[in-house]
Amino acid sequence: MGRSNALVERLVKIGKARLDDLQPGEGAVQIVPKAFGSATATVVAGPDAAGTDAAASYLGRRVPYVWSNARG
Repeated sequence: MGRSNALVERLVKIGKARLDDLQPGEGAVQIVPKAFGSATATVVAGPDAAGTDAAASYLGRRVPYVWSNARG
């Protein structure tokens, strides 16, 4: 979580996560399959603290509904 996290920085550097097109205050939640070997990573970050907070808030509001996802 966060742009300055060493693992997030590594995923951005090797091109498995993209955060370069975000504006200040914007954030992203990205699922990265095979991020490190066979492990899947979830990146929650933004270009600044406000962006990371926005991404974390979005994820926090949505995660309880990920497992009971239905059409409509």
